[in-house]
Amino acid sequence: MKKIKKLVLTEKLIKLLIKQSREQNLLCCGINESIKSILDKKAQLCILAANCELKTLKITVRTLCMLNKIHILVISDKKKLGRLCRLVKRKNVAKSRFKIISCSVCTILKSRISSNLMRNFVFNKIIEISNN
Repeated sequence: MKKIKKLVLTEKLIKLLIKQSREQNLLCCGINESIKSILDKKAQLCILAANCELKTLKITVRTLCMLNKIHILVISDKKKLGRLCRLVKRKNVAKSRFKIISCSVCTILKSRISSNLMRNFVFNKIIEISNN
């Protein structure tokens, strides 16, 4: 029971963190953008989907994060990560139906302004929960 509550809390905190990062234009979605931000050491947190098609991608992203000392979180589904990042494609012009585009990796960049206390608090809570 505790594990389920911990997962729900982590998902809500990740959703809040991604939302705040997207509003401040600090979110990189996709493989190429994420790897560039990790190599340039601009990333603060890397979120990886567990069901990536390429296992080499998972290994590459994890090793790059370890080498550059960037925190990494794993989400169960890439569709869920795409929904959190709001990657959508309109199916039909007449109807307002959307198709969710899956996202295997996204990174949250370091903020230039360190006065964002809420974002730092949420980030620290997520790291604390994932380590326990």
